[in-house]
Amino acid sequence: MTDEEAIQLVDSVLGEKHLNDIQEQVFRQCWEGLKYPEIAIELGYDHAYLRRVGCELWRLLSEGFGEKVTKSNFRAVLRRHAANSAWAGGKTAQEPKSIIQESVSTDPNFVGREGAIAQITSLASQGAKIITICAPGGVGKTTLAWQYLNTHGFDTILEIWMAKEIQSINSVESEVERWIQQNFGEEPGRDFGVNLERLRQKLRAPNQRIGILIDNLEPALDKNGRFIENRRPYVDLLRVLADPGARSLTLITSRERLCEPSVEIRDYRLEGLDETTWQEFFSSRDIKTNTSALKEMHHAYGGNAKAMQILSSAIQIDFDGNLENFWQLNQANLLLNPTLENLVSEQFNRLQEIYPETYKLLYRLGCFRYQDIPTISIDAVIHLLWDIEESQKKRVLQDLQSRALIETKNYEYWLHPVIRSEAIRRLRTKEEWMEVNCRASNFWTKSILSVESTKDALIALEAYYHYLEINDFEKACIVLTTERNNKLSKRSPLGISLCRLGLIKQINSLIHKIKGEINFGYHKSKIYNILGDSTWMLGSIHEAIEYHQMSGEIAKIYLNNSSSLEHEIELKTYGLKLTSLINIGLCKIDLWELEEAINYFEKCLSLVDNFNYRKERYTETSFFCLAFLNSCISAKDKSLYFLNKVQAEETNLSEWATGYKFIYLSLTYKNLGYTQKALEGYQNAIFFADENIYPQVKAKSLIGLSEIYRQNQKFLEAINSHLESIQILEFIGAKCDLGEAYYQLGLTYQGMGKITKGLEYRDKAIKIFKEMGAPRQVERVILAFKDAEKQK
Repeated sequence: MTDEEAIQLVDSVLGEKHLNDIQEQVFRQCWEGLKYPEIAIELGYDHAYLRRVGCELWRLLSEGFGEKVTKSNFRAVLRRHAANSAWAGGKTAQEPKSIIQESVSTDPNFVGREGAIAQITSLASQGAKIITICAPGGVGKTTLAWQYLNTHGFDTILEIWMAKEIQSINSVESEVERWIQQNFGEEPGRDFGVNLERLRQKLRAPNQRIGILIDNLEPALDKNGRFIENRRPYVDLLRVLADPGARSLTLITSRERLCEPSVEIRDYRLEGLDETTWQEFFSSRDIKTNTSALKEMHHAYGGNAKAMQILSSAIQIDFDGNLENFWQLNQANLLLNPTLENLVSEQFNRLQEIYPETYKLLYRLGCFRYQDIPTISIDAVIHLLWDIEESQKKRVLQDLQSRALIETKNYEYWLHPVIRSEAIRRLRTKEEWMEVNCRASNFWTKSILSVESTKDALIALEAYYHYLEINDFEKACIVLTTERNNKLSKRSPLGISLCRLGLIKQINSLIHKIKGEINFGYHKSKIYNILGDSTWMLGSIHEAIEYHQMSGEIAKIYLNNSSSLEHEIELKTYGLKLTSLINIGLCKIDLWELEEAINYFEKCLSLVDNFNYRKERYTETSFFCLAFLNSCISAKDKSLYFLNKVQAEETNLSEWATGYKFIYLSLTYKNLGYTQKALEGYQNAIFFADENIYPQVKAKSLIGLSEIYRQNQKFLEAINSHLESIQILEFIGAKCDLGEAYYQLGLTYQGMGKITKGLEYRDKAIKIFKEMGAPRQVERVILAFKDAEKQK
């Protein structure tokens, strides 16, 4: 709506009580966002006179529109009235629901932001995809962004809550993986580029509008407003969010301007609330405002929204609503540096002096990150009051709430970032710094007994970050190696569960932070085992082999040099020796180094004879892998020998082996000529994969099915099976399996006589295997297409 259209609407509503010339001029200048001092300069009138004109103007509009109209909300009132009455530029028009449609917030603490809402709406209607809301701390950037996204019809809201400290900022790769998994209910891929492209398609989907909030960006920016070196991949995310085809809006909050020349970003500078809003807010809380003290306070804090809330709470509780008395005692110090940080510091100091128990809780709450888990429960809050009488704990929390020093919604709690910054600064100076973090870690650990979802895993993982803060790397490691139940396996380490749930890059990064600080022993061996698994999943097979070798060597040396180990630790450590052999053997299979793989599985069996702790995990896995490997090298008798040793009933296998047992047995049956058994095995594997959300098992089963279809000249079924498997593997980024899928599809086209098409997929497979450093896989593919190459 233009200022001319707004004037027409006002005239149509007011009728005979139309605006006079000076009122219309003031209206137009206010519509453009000017303040009274600026209007006075523009029009050549006295500032005080124009303010009186404005008061009469807003009174007149309030009568005409039947609701309170102020300088802060008049744009929103007019736009809402225009939409509700289907009025647009003096014509009847029905506006479709879109990103610019207004909605009214019912939050009593969200006041005076009608103009800001209108400005953001205007930028969005002009085609802006990313808007940075810039302002100092506490002005209300996050509240504004959150309210806008929650009241403007977005179907899905994605969030990144940036850590205050650089070393704690999550990688963008893990954030995008989290979105895909938690918000869209899909398994993320292993490749960042693939995940970004999937996100782009989600943002373009016609059936939903997506809002994105990236909060507190400035810790990730350098002095030039660009992302710091180790967080440059965030630029790739912004490019996707800025896609012209996206049906989304991204709001970024930051104290500093974001200046990335490769991304189109619109800036919106959020100012403090005006004095009228402060006055209305204080009056609604029964604080007398007919005093010059309010004007001075508003000026001193620059209209800071958080300051307004905290001040009103302090005046109510400590000064019985007497604003002048409060200001008389506090104005000298606060006016020296009128920022929210100073306000927070003063509030902390006053709380320390008058209510030491509440002060203690406030600075202790600074230990929580409020990032992956952005809010904490009342149990988590109470857990930090271990030295307070039970009957007083909730009173202490209520006192903190009444002072607006802790945020709360639906019995969940968190600290405003500025307050949290001051809280953790003070906590670090206390002798109890280590104890608070240890107790917080214990709370998170005890909160999760079984990992059944990504949220469960992330809650349990919070304990790691607390130990990292106090440089207790051993306990941080133990968090990752602690075993819990999950749907597919009993007693699975948290790190393995994180891998299975798709948080592969995150767990890989967390292990790298601590692996050099861990003492020699079981946990060091286990952490390298998990690191090897995650690295293998990310496609770096040779590096993964090195980590698994280190895991086994550490376990061996630890056992040889330790004479008095607890029995269970001794058994687990010995088990890691066996696990390292199995994992290296599996890596060798992916490299198609079959003889070397056989050696590793046979060595595992030679060491397991006198070992009874979870023995079937090692024997069963070795048996079905050796059955497959011997079938590949035409050692039929050996293959049948190991095949007969595989137990038909379900055993206590790892989650990996539970799924892959189907695959390796079916491959073995196929190689030995038992086609019907192979077919049944693949069908059972697909059913298992669908039931347990294991896409990689399903994809590998589909590859196997396609081979059987090809052998039976059912080329159409084979092609369909191939394409479905490739779609899954490309989706999750399983590089090695994708190479196999391309190879098998090429063979199918070759069998159909489509030589050119077959060679096209042969080349795709070779490219992937070369990137993996798997020359024997390359030789295998080239040999299979030897005749086709001659026919080309």
